[in-house]
Amino acid sequence: MSFGKRLEQTRKNFAMTQTDLAIKSKLTPAAICTYESGKRLPILKNILALQNALEGISLDWLLNGVNNTNCIKCCSVKHKLKEIIKLV
Repeated sequence: MSFGKRLEQTRKNFAMTQTDLAIKSKLTPAAICTYESGKRLPILKNILALQNALEGISLDWLLNGVNNTNCIKCCSVKHKLKEIIKLV
């Protein structure tokens, strides 16, 4: 799986739109779209911004797809817990 597909899958697991991720990572929605489509790869500074915005996702997962099921399941659970806590 490519970087762009991993980014898109992870973003969707967090129930975020491209605009949501752009705001949280301080990038533009166009940049997110470009990365997800595979037209360009982000520079290191932007990779770190994406990782920070997608709390709990490892660089190994974003860059190489390492531990993909553990990261995705873990982050989906963390995201759901945060949503539940907001409701309480």
